[in-house]
Amino acid sequence: MLRLRSTAAWLCLWSGAALAEGAAPPDSAESPLERPSGAGEVRSLQQIKQSGYIRILVRNNATSFLLYRGHRLSFDYELGKRLAQSMGIRAQFVVPRAWEDIIPALLRGDGDVIAGEMSVTPDRAQRVLFADPYLSTAERVIFKKGSPPVAVPEDLAGKKVVVRRSSAYWQSMEALNTRLAAAGKAKVELSAAPEDEETENIIEGVAHSEVQYTVADELIAKVVVGSDDKLTMGPALGEARPLAWAVRPGQTELVAAINAMFKAERKGPEFNMWKKQYFETSREFSVHDKASFDKSGTLSPFDKLIAQAARKYGFDWRLVAAQVYQESQFDPTRVSWCGAQGLFQIMPATAKTLGVSDPFEPSQAIDGGCKYMSRLMKSFEDVGDPIERYKMSLAAYNCGPGHVLDARALLQARHQPNDRWEHIRPAMLELTQEKVHGQTRYGFCRCGEPVAYVQKILERYDGYRQLIPKIEETKL
Repeated sequence: MLRLRSTAAWLCLWSGAALAEGAAPPDSAESPLERPSGAGEVRSLQQIKQSGYIRILVRNNATSFLLYRGHRLSFDYELGKRLAQSMGIRAQFVVPRAWEDIIPALLRGDGDVIAGEMSVTPDRAQRVLFADPYLSTAERVIFKKGSPPVAVPEDLAGKKVVVRRSSAYWQSMEALNTRLAAAGKAKVELSAAPEDEETENIIEGVAHSEVQYTVADELIAKVVVGSDDKLTMGPALGEARPLAWAVRPGQTELVAAINAMFKAERKGPEFNMWKKQYFETSREFSVHDKASFDKSGTLSPFDKLIAQAARKYGFDWRLVAAQVYQESQFDPTRVSWCGAQGLFQIMPATAKTLGVSDPFEPSQAIDGGCKYMSRLMKSFEDVGDPIERYKMSLAAYNCGPGHVLDARALLQARHQPNDRWEHIRPAMLELTQEKVHGQTRYGFCRCGEPVAYVQKILERYDGYRQLIPKIEETKL
């Protein structure tokens, strides 16, 4: 797992502007995260309604709140907007720089409610007032395929398990060690992960053989394990624990409003749809690494449309074709977990800004995707090399331009070069770390995905160039 070398200069580079959201769908343009100001205001439900907005503290990760492809997504984000709508006001999402600061931020008035998939524990119940539980999650053992398997928790005896000491996982492992000792078995070798290490990052350490075993909430584990076929989700350590939103002690009226919102939402179709979308559906589209072509030398049924759009926007059509394959495997009917559609996997809100009325219609999808790539190239106009700009734009297409800009700003703060993809790539991988993304403008990113995305497209492009020399483009 990568470590941040220096953040002193980085801390002052960005200051996020507030963004409040209501019933209307979010604009496709990225907006920076709102961070706690440190000078909050403790407000009653009446004061919240009078102000016209409610401040919702969320956790910056793949399941609670994140920016993906330039859009705000995730379970708590969807329900936070519904809470605001039930009050006839707007939602403002506030993202603490560290998970451990979310309760202090609530208590000092930087937010009105915590919606960060917080497990209900006796210690936390002494500090905050919990609403009714809305989900539950069990703690599951995670290990890499090929490692000695764990069928029951007791199989962890004598094995090394890495978790944060402050997490509920550590307490669960200590309880398991008590049981193991009573049974005369070897204890688990507990190893403390850095306190600013996201659970997702520890799991990815398992995938890269940096960690052999860890423990994670099932909701988080499903997302990460479902996106990496090298990982296995093992047994539960015990009974499922309830998750609930929280407010400051004594705010019974606000808790009642939250409970009423959840009661209403659970009766509708969206609640279970969001649960499946954000916790149960694989986040990545598995594509074949080996290109296949028919004997005529064509790349897809859409070669002419791709070549036409590529000429219009000044791109190599074989490079565009490689990107379309990576997005959809040339399937014009594809819909991803986050709602991206068609050959170029365009988000619905983005499609509107591109003038694409039907993302499933191949000619519109291809032209819209090329048009969006052309827009993204402008985000990196200071980069002189057009090839490097295109690589950065590919990453931005996958995860949103904000995360690429964050990586470049991180390098700039270290006085390191940031005008080549080879420089930016390792910096992007650091954006999974809380101590890094907690200081950024656009926050958490599972940036292993866009890094792999760029690499696979460039490798496929090399294959396409060998199959179809540049001079043959005139045939299309």
